[in-house]
Order: sequence, then structure tokens, then C-alpha cells
Amino acid sequence: MDSQQALPADGVYVTCAYLRDKAYPAMTNIGKCPTFDSGKCTVEVHILDYQGDIYGKELTIDVIQRIRGEKKFDTSEQLAKQIAEDIKQGRAILGS
Repeated sequence: MDSQQALPADGVYVTCAYLRDKAYPAMTNIGKCPTFDSGKCTVEVHILDYQGDIYGKELTIDVIQRIRGEKKFDTSEQLAKQIAEDIKQGRAILGS
């Protein structure tokens, strides 16, 4: 990361992702993925309803709203259930 850049606090965000000059509604997690004990800070963007392979492609995001802080879950199933709730809330915020 460039010394002139900063990340928002760890957590889950409603975002808008820009890929190839097109805007897409998205959800973004910023943090250390405590459920899986990664220890490394990552930015993971999930473009809602997008089909296609974008690994290795450059994209930018606009942060719209923070949904919640990062949380450690006891199981991956609990995490998956929370992600579904986060997406539901994100869609409501985005109006889609």
C-alpha cells in the first residue's frame, strides 16, 4: 500500500466496484479474517450478481456505508449465515 493511502477500519462495507469503466454494487470486507486466523489484512470485494473471472484485473471501489465491524465466528456455517444477512442489508441500502 502506498504511504499516501489509507484503509477504513476493519469491517464489512457496502461498496460500489468499478471494473472496466462500469459500476457494480458490491460488498467489501476489510480486515484479518479472524474466523480463519489469517493474521494478514486483506480487502475482499464481492460484486453482487456478477458472473465472470476477474482475478488479476484492476478494480477500484467507493465505500458507501459500513455494515458492521469484523467478527470471529465459531464455524464457517455461522460466517456464511452472517454474510447472507450482510448482503441482504447491503442490497437494501443500495436499493437493489
